[in-house]
Amino acid sequence: MHIPAEMLNGPICPVTATVAGVTLAAAAGWAFTHRTEPIVQSVKKFIGVTAIVFALQALNFPIWQGISGHFIGGVLAAAILGIPLGIISMAAVLAIQAVFFGDGGIDALGANIINMGIVGAGIGGLIRLGLNKLGSNNLVSTGIAAFLGLVLAVLTLDAELIICGKGSMEVFKALMFAHLPLAVIEGLIAATLYAVLTGDLRQPSLRFSVVAAAIVVVITVALLFFPGASELPDGLEWTIEQCNLVSSL
Repeated sequence: MHIPAEMLNGPICPVTATVAGVTLAAAAGWAFTHRTEPIVQSVKKFIGVTAIVFALQALNFPIWQGISGHFIGGVLAAAILGIPLGIISMAAVLAIQAVFFGDGGIDALGANIINMGIVGAGIGGLIRLGLNKLGSNNLVSTGIAAFLGLVLAVLTLDAELIICGKGSMEVFKALMFAHLPLAVIEGLIAATLYAVLTGDLRQPSLRFSVVAAAIVVVITVALLFFPGASELPDGLEWTIEQCNLVSSL
């Protein structure tokens, strides 16, 4: 659901860029002043989780009805790193993708950070914490929050399209039709990876060696299978085609 450069127009691009920049600065300040572990350990964990999310986002897989998708990873990052660093991790992934791989437009980077970082990881992470306080265990709360985080990110994307004059009930229905199955998959993958990376099924705490081993496995799989990744359009691309938004780009 990376928004291409031509998708948004008018003042929304500078506005979303400003909101994203201010939020990232606040998240960085909070993460630094409220850190609970040595900086070196935090940096290692941050790099490890960010690499995992980046690698998994490179793997597109078919979902249904001629639509493909990929893991987003915002709630997973927030669950392991904490919400502030989770948002920053997602922003780093999105910036690298936009600048070096052309995945998501530079002008739309602020909007993409808001959708998948601030909403997906930030609000999704808050939902996870809320579910934990209500008595849900970590795996269930991570899965539900990942599902809801992606749904909320899609709703935010739809709001941005409405502001640009490209939103409609048809677009909303197409976006939800394309992304609800992916949201279910997002929840399942997030809960599973959280269990693996934190040892939640067997051990009480995260160990960097586990993260490092997972990085090697994930990146190896990504490199082996990326050439065979699905060439089907992702949820947003499919929506653009179905709703004839191409002509308005």
